[in-house]
Amino acid sequence: VTLQDVSFRYARFPYPLDSAQGVIRLHNGMLTLEDFRAYAHGQSLEFRAQIEDPFARPRGWLKLSASGPVPLDDELLGALDPDSQQFIRSLQPTGLVLLEEASFQYEGDRRPAHKQLAIQLRDGAIRYKSFPYPINRVQGRFQLVDKTWQFQDVTGIKGHTFLRCSGSWQMEAGGPRLAIELAASDMALDDDLRDALGSLNLRTWQFWNSLNLSGSLDQVALTLRREPGDARARIALVAEKYRTDIDN
Repeated sequence: VTLQDVSFRYARFPYPLDSAQGVIRLHNGMLTLEDFRAYAHGQSLEFRAQIEDPFARPRGWLKLSASGPVPLDDELLGALDPDSQQFIRSLQPTGLVLLEEASFQYEGDRRPAHKQLAIQLRDGAIRYKSFPYPINRVQGRFQLVDKTWQFQDVTGIKGHTFLRCSGSWQMEAGGPRLAIELAASDMALDDDLRDALGSLNLRTWQFWNSLNLSGSLDQVALTLRREPGDARARIALVAEKYRTDIDN
């Protein structure tokens, strides 16, 4: 079958695509896609597939990748599986997303046995619900392997503060498992940091207000942990302020 200017949504990733063109070939029970492309927000997505017995007991793979970034909007978030949606929406992200590759592996069932997704967030903003500290100009790579999201060397800016973080998120039977490591330099002791810390512990917010803190911290190392069943994330913070009044 040769397609020309067709609109569709793939069942396992129902993101609206249009202007699709290419060849869907079924020969001796083997389905392949040849020169198959579709478009979203002016960017092309290339599809590749090789699936045996696609209608009864599919075995094989399907992969797709994008030529350029698209907006991180509700249509894109809605195309993710429910667990992934929960994680990504918890970041409250905005910006542009480049789909490096999505891969679905079939081993005899209509649902993929394995899936991988690699995306880049460009010129984004994040305000994680469990630690609502606003971070702008976010750049970094997020990767999904089956049910686990991982990210490394994700960077961002908040005022004069430079931040770098890595971590993982996984949905388990008892709830999400979260681990985030964040390092920051020149972090201002402002209301945003106070409120983010206070969202995890009211006493921290009260203690901060009682001291009327101001200024900045030269280096901050922050760890967020959440185990399945925990009502909220736990935080550990180590901060340093270098002295500038010491004579050599």
